[in-house]
Amino acid sequence: PVFTVDGSGLVTERTDGHALYVLRQVDLNTSIIDAYRASDGHPLWSLRTGRVTDLIDVIRGVLLLRVPEIGTTNEDPSVAVALDVRNGHEVWRRSGYVSQFTGVGNAFGLLITENGSRLEAIDVRTGATAWSHVTADRAARTSLTEPNRIGELEIGRAHV
Repeated sequence: PVFTVDGSGLVTERTDGHALYVLRQVDLNTSIIDAYRASDGHPLWSLRTGRVTDLIDVIRGVLLLRVPEIGTTNEDPSVAVALDVRNGHEVWRRSGYVSQFTGVGNAFGLLITENGSRLEAIDVRTGATAWSHVTADRAARTSLTEPNRIGELEIGRAHV
């Protein structure tokens, strides 16, 4: 199906196959996230909020956002925020991460983040730490391949 999304300031969009989530920037301090039914473009909900820098992914019923830490002028460190895809209400919030989230393990329901010298997997439904490992500072990265599948996870030179 084809439909038009009205408005300006488009930053990015994500979909879970059921809905399309659109991030628009109103000004430097205000963002709007709109959710539309993917089948016909019917608006589901809209959220006007503070600055959002990215829609990370949609996974396991939550829309993952990256927002700047309050009081910072750049995006480092960042805050990971999860919204319920049904209504846009905040489910959880975790702060203190570098601005680059290293990936989402959709098959496992994990958001993989780097926090200085710590690689951390966050359960996307609860925001709780599923596991955590010390690494060389900012040495961890992921390579996500097919949807619903984690690719190679590389920590320094060791493969896990």
